[in-house]
Amino acid sequence: MVFTAERDHVRKRLVTVGAFVLASVLSAADLTGKWTGTFSEHESEGKGALLILQQSGNELTGTAGPDQEKQFPIQNGKVDG
Repeated sequence: MVFTAERDHVRKRLVTVGAFVLASVLSAADLTGKWTGTFSEHESEGKGALLILQQSGNELTGTAGPDQEKQFPIQNGKVDG
């Protein structure tokens, strides 16, 4: 069982990863698809990140999490740029 504080921390880190991915590819016509990568804190070993995105116009929906089994919904996502 994941403690609430740890789960919130994972969500915050995934939002940071998602923001970085989105900032890196905002010039792309469509962000729909599966995006994978890693993130790390301080000097710790990198952990996996998986974003499953669906873009319709400037609206962005989908999920983000450390892997396929642990996904959290993306709410009120917007593409601007």
